[in-house]
Amino acid sequence: AVVLRPGFTGSESHLISCCRTELGGYKAPKEVHFVPKLPRTRFGKFDKAQLRRDLSSNASDQEHD
Repeated sequence: AVVLRPGFTGSESHLISCCRTELGGYKAPKEVHFVPKLPRTRFGKFDKAQLRRDLSSNASDQEHD
């Protein structure tokens, strides 16, 4: 998941290609999801479980469209 700073634009293909040149093909992400903000726990850490749930619910919503 990627949160873009205000005023910045980006595309999934551009970010993936940049990662491939810097990291190598096997480390580059296969897909990128743009989100307005990352969920956090009450302790201020990133809530990866909530992010997975949000992304999976968005994916299932798009399958039904």
